[in-house]
Amino acid sequence: MKKQVIRIMAFGLAAVVTVIGLTVCCKALQKQVSASVVPAIENVLKTDKPAGAWTDAEDEELTEERLEIFNKAKEGLLGVDYEPVAYLGSQVVAGRNHCYLCRATVVYSNAEPHYVRVYVYEDLSGNCRITDIVDADLTSGVM
Repeated sequence: MKKQVIRIMAFGLAAVVTVIGLTVCCKALQKQVSASVVPAIENVLKTDKPAGAWTDAEDEELTEERLEIFNKAKEGLLGVDYEPVAYLGSQVVAGRNHCYLCRATVVYSNAEPHYVRVYVYEDLSGNCRITDIVDADLTSGVM
């Protein structure tokens, strides 16, 4: 009987020590997570758009940097001439997506130009490629 009581007390003591150890570890982990995750969440909340959302361009101007990105992406593209007329916006991903409004003209005589949205992906190394070309509905306002 005495041995059973000692075993029960030893088991209880081990359980208490385990709970205290887990509590200390959890609080340390919580501080570590709070230090790294909370600022990131606050940055997302400061913007009115969720992470990965498209951001409309504050200025549609085709700056040198924006034109350089577009021209890198369209290198080697044949058959249609794409002339950027406005920068519509961007999306942060693992790199950045860009959206341009372009005047597209098929390369043959008497071709009628039309407007398209050209999507360009710029990776973290600065490489650029066209990911999509969509006819532009100039009345919808949708990227």
